[in-house]
Amino acid sequence: PNHVIAGYANECKLRLFKAVPFRGHEKRCKELVCQSVDPYRLTKKRTCTLDAVALDEETIGCLCHVSASSLHQGITAFLLVILSREDFLMSENSAVAAKSGACESSNLGVIDIGEAVLNHILSSDHVDSRLLPLFDFLSDGGSMGDVCVAVSRHGIEAVGYGRFMVEVSISIPNDNIHENDVEDHDMMMIHLDRKLVLFSSSVGAIVWMGESYPAHQLPPAHAIPAVMASFRRPRGTSGGESLPDKCVHTTHSIVVASMLSPSLLICDVESSGIVQPPRMVGNSEVVRHSLRQGFETYPSRCLLVSPTDIISKDSVFRNNDDGDLVHLKSSLSFFSRFPSSGENPHSILHLLGHVRIHDFICLREEYILALCTEYVEESFFTTSIGLSSEDEDPAESDGQWFVPPHDNRESTLSTEERHTIIVVHIPSRTEIGRVPFNGTTGNNYEALKPRLIKSPGATVALALGGFGLAMTGDDVRDLGGADFHSFSEIDYESSPRSN
Repeated sequence: PNHVIAGYANECKLRLFKAVPFRGHEKRCKELVCQSVDPYRLTKKRTCTLDAVALDEETIGCLCHVSASSLHQGITAFLLVILSREDFLMSENSAVAAKSGACESSNLGVIDIGEAVLNHILSSDHVDSRLLPLFDFLSDGGSMGDVCVAVSRHGIEAVGYGRFMVEVSISIPNDNIHENDVEDHDMMMIHLDRKLVLFSSSVGAIVWMGESYPAHQLPPAHAIPAVMASFRRPRGTSGGESLPDKCVHTTHSIVVASMLSPSLLICDVESSGIVQPPRMVGNSEVVRHSLRQGFETYPSRCLLVSPTDIISKDSVFRNNDDGDLVHLKSSLSFFSRFPSSGENPHSILHLLGHVRIHDFICLREEYILALCTEYVEESFFTTSIGLSSEDEDPAESDGQWFVPPHDNRESTLSTEERHTIIVVHIPSRTEIGRVPFNGTTGNNYEALKPRLIKSPGATVALALGGFGLAMTGDDVRDLGGADFHSFSEIDYESSPRSN
């Protein structure tokens, strides 16, 4: 409680923050630990960025993306960097590390994900029919270095006891296309398959590999990343006193989906490491129905798993002929993990207004905090002859503040964004509040790049890239000092610029 771990992409570092009293009546975020997880920090020939972080009771797993000038056509490598939480907590903060050079650890475990995946496939007794072209490519003299194993970035899940799961896509070069004939490197590759991969830090290798999509469907395209979410109750806790008995167990449930996928795949991992056969849940039809009505969808997708439900968000939009945004709508789809007899396992909550959901987390097992951008319709003034006029005073005219039915023009949405945290109660499927917030650089989402970070207990952090970090929650408020009525009243911790 009252502690938050944040990953800094460009620096490839982890930082631990704590809220502390400041000058008697204020609170500030204090950095306690700064730890580099870049295995190539001592060389300038390679650049390593931190894509995602997951942690269990003893171990921290970091998904890192490596690029180098010697790697041509955008081919990159993905690493799983593992360190113990104990080693992490022994590190210094940035100020001390800058003087002593101690912001690094010699106890990093590094696994090349692409190399590990190929070694596992080639040594497996089971031959997947979709991967037969890979064996043909290698038997014809193809190099393993030319096989592309790409990881769905921002997707890593900790399943306990030092085990981490990622999702990968596997492609081989297309010998019928020359590199000078196409500009896109993906066009030069033949996409074969996608897999869920489970790593064990204790053995430093893959202990299980399976499908990441329904077996009766074709694998999603190479360029469409999978989205993963999971729920695991920490060891030594039962929690959920108000939940059904079947909700309280030690199985780690992982949900996988890709854009426009008709099904969600659920993969349960027992505490012993045994992976149960995957289950399928029918996905929401909201996006496909909206596409048929002329809407477009944003490329990112969010998934969330609570003790009782799987929740997915969908945001769709429509532009006019001039490219201006005229309509935007978002919804939350709830899929019951343990539906009762006669209960509808699927329900949808449509959020009011023109709202885009960027990120969301589950808090206290029964609430959703959704990080959103709200847009408002720009008002059109219409004169008595039906012509729009923004310069005319409505008090001196008999016009009205709407476009009449015979005018087919659509009101565009304001370019000024309003950032909002929307609170949703999961059991009742209802929105119970909206909390506006502003950052230090205005309302531009791309400049702020805010993310919600959940910590054990009731502590929540709002990360604003290189502009700082904000913390709130019961444990923070219990420190005393000034009351927090909104996220904008929390002081920001100065830190180097990163994503």
